Amino acid sequence: MPYLGFDVAHETKFQENRQLGSDLLMIGWVLLGMCGIGGIFVFQDIREGTSMWLIWNGVFGFLGLALVAIGTFFRHRVPPASKNIPSNRAM
Repeated sequence: MPYLGFDVAHETKFQENRQLGSDLLMIGWVLLGMCGIGGIFVFQDIREGTSMWLIWNGVFGFLGLALVAIGTFFRHRVPPASKNIPSNRAM
């Protein structure tokens, strides 16, 4: 139930979205960091004629970038306002 325009359910959902976004961002940046460390093996791998590290870094780099993008989206996402909150247009 809103109190002076403050909806507890709305605020709770907003905090849950921010926490989910923060978790996804952390996992995405860790994956990108691991790809950066593993990237030192890519040129040696290509020189030897295989492509395991190249594919490994490509897959996990793409996954890390996707998680960072999704996490950023969730961090800035605001859930729709409750219908109980009065709008300023009615005044």
